[in-house]
Amino acid sequence: MSQSIPPPGSQASMQPTSKPKRPLSGYNLFFKKERKRFLLSRGCDPEPRLAPGGKRRHARAHGEIKFTDLVRMMAQKWKNLDDTKKAVFNQQAAVGKRKWEKDVARWKEEEKTRVNLEAEEANKQSKEDSEIFYCSRTVPLASATQISDAIAASEKLLGNNNPDGQCKNS
Repeated sequence: MSQSIPPPGSQASMQPTSKPKRPLSGYNLFFKKERKRFLLSRGCDPEPRLAPGGKRRHARAHGEIKFTDLVRMMAQKWKNLDDTKKAVFNQQAAVGKRKWEKDVARWKEEEKTRVNLEAEEANKQSKEDSEIFYCSRTVPLASATQISDAIAASEKLLGNNNPDGQCKNS
C-alpha cells in the first residue's frame, strides 16, 4: 500500500520514516475484520483498488456504503459486542503493542548509535578541517613587545614622534 507524504511542518513530517508504526487498537482490529466481512457479504472486493500509476483511488471502490455510515454501523456493533469477544480483539492489540514497544526500544538504540556515529564523524571532519586551517598559516603570532616595536618604527617612518601620541597637524 502506498503512503502519502505528510505536509511540511506537520507532526507526521517530523517523524523519522524508519520509526516503527503504532499498532492497531482492539477497535481498529474489529473494524478491519468487520469491514472486510461486510463488503464480502455484499459481493464487493474489500481490498482498495489502485488507479493507474499505482495510487489508491479516493472514491469508494465498492459503491455500497459511505464511510461515515460504515463507521456508525461498526461503532454500534462494537458497542453491542459482548465482553468476551471484545477481549479477543483487545488481546490481539496487546500482543501488537508489546511487539511494537520492543521494536521501538530497538529502534531507539539503533538511532542513538547512528546519531553518535554521525557526531563522531562530524567531530573528526571538524578536527581535520581545523588542522588544515592552522597548518596553512604562514605568519606566526607576535608578542606584545614586538607589536609595540613595530608601532614605534612605523611612527618614526611616518614622522609621528610626538610623545603624547597625537598626530601633527600640517
